[in-house]
Amino acid sequence: MAENSLLSRLSDIDARFQEVSTLIADPSVIADMKRYVKLSKEYKELEKLSKATARYRSLINSADEAREILDTEKDPDMREMAKEELDHANAELPKMEEEIKLLLIPADPDTGDILVFLPGERDIRECAETLGRERGATDEIIPLLASLPASEQQRAFRTSARRRIILATNVAETSVTIPGIRFVVDSGLARLSRYIHRTQVQRLQIEPVSQASARQRAGRCGRLGPGTCIRLYSEVDLLRRDPYTPPEILRSSLAGVILTMLDLTL
Repeated sequence: MAENSLLSRLSDIDARFQEVSTLIADPSVIADMKRYVKLSKEYKELEKLSKATARYRSLINSADEAREILDTEKDPDMREMAKEELDHANAELPKMEEEIKLLLIPADPDTGDILVFLPGERDIRECAETLGRERGATDEIIPLLASLPASEQQRAFRTSARRRIILATNVAETSVTIPGIRFVVDSGLARLSRYIHRTQVQRLQIEPVSQASARQRAGRCGRLGPGTCIRLYSEVDLLRRDPYTPPEILRSSLAGVILTMLDLTL
C-alpha cells in the first residue's frame, strides 16, 4: 500500500520532470531570465529524483522477477540466485525509499514530515490520541519520549511513505536530528527543572521557552530545504521572553554537591 502510494506520487513527479524539460528548451522561457533560472533549479532537483526513481523501480522489478522464479522454478541454482537477488532488493528498497523521500522535500511543497514541540508526556499522549482519531488513517503519528523503549524511539528516525507527525519535547531541539522534517509547530512551552528558593524544592515546571530555544526549534524545519515554522504564540510574546535559557547550574540547588565535596574533603 505504501509502495503503491509512493509510486503514484513519483509518476506525478515524472510527468512534471518531462514538462520542465520541455519548458527550459522553449525560446520564450529562455528569454525570460527570471523564469528560466527558476525552472533550471527545479529541473536539477527533479533530475536527481528521476534517477533515484529509476533505481527504485529497477529494484522493485528485480524483486518481482525473483519472486516469480522462486514460485515457478525448480532448478536449485536458479532458485539460489533468485533468493540472493530478492534478499538484495529487500535490503536496498527501504534505503531507496528513504533517499527518495528526502529528495521529494524540495520538489514537492506539500511533502515533508511535521515536528510538534510540546511541554511534556501528558500533552504528547493526549495530542497523539486526538491525532490518531483525526489523521491516523492517512498519517503516521509518532510520540518521541525518553520513557519509550528504544525500538519505539527509533520510529522517529525512520522515514515512511506516509507523512509522519512527530510529537516531541524539547529533547528534539538540539539533542537529536530527525530526517525529513519540513514543518515545525512550536507550542512555545517546555518543562524545565528549577529550584524554588521559597519552598526549597526542585520542581519540573512548564515555562515559556527562551528566544534562543525558539530559534533552535524553527531551525529543525530547514535542514534539507525550505521549511515552515508555526509558532502558537505572538511575535510580541516572543520578543518579551528571555534571550537565552538560564544554565542548569543556575536553576539547581548545589547543596548536595557542596555537602558531597565537604565529605570527600575536596
